[in-house]
Amino acid sequence: MLEIFFVQLVAAALGTVSIGVADLLYKAGRIGQGFHTFWVSCSTAAICVPVLTWTTDVFLGPTMASRGLVGAVAAAMFYWSYRNLRKLPADQQSAGGFLDTRSASRPLSPSRRTLATLTGVENSQERDQ
Repeated sequence: MLEIFFVQLVAAALGTVSIGVADLLYKAGRIGQGFHTFWVSCSTAAICVPVLTWTTDVFLGPTMASRGLVGAVAAAMFYWSYRNLRKLPADQQSAGGFLDTRSASRPLSPSRRTLATLTGVENSQERDQ
């Protein structure tokens, strides 16, 4: 049990570093969106392979069927991640494939604008508008 924990920890660390490198290269313009999407999807699927393998070995035994099941689940995870990352526009893709909603040009919500007006506190975004 401790061995699989260590292997999973190493896989998660390597996968996280791999995704980080892919994001850095993508944001620097060194790789395109298609290759970035492929890279992140491969890394995301590979992170889960050790624990999937251990789980199928425990419940099904180390057979070809269990290896096939691990491959099928990993392929499904890759496809799901790849398909969803491809849907994002190139300018909105950020680390891990989530939308980047932090925008300096985004106006304040009406409730925050009212609160700032009532308290007399100006926000830097309000001064810019």
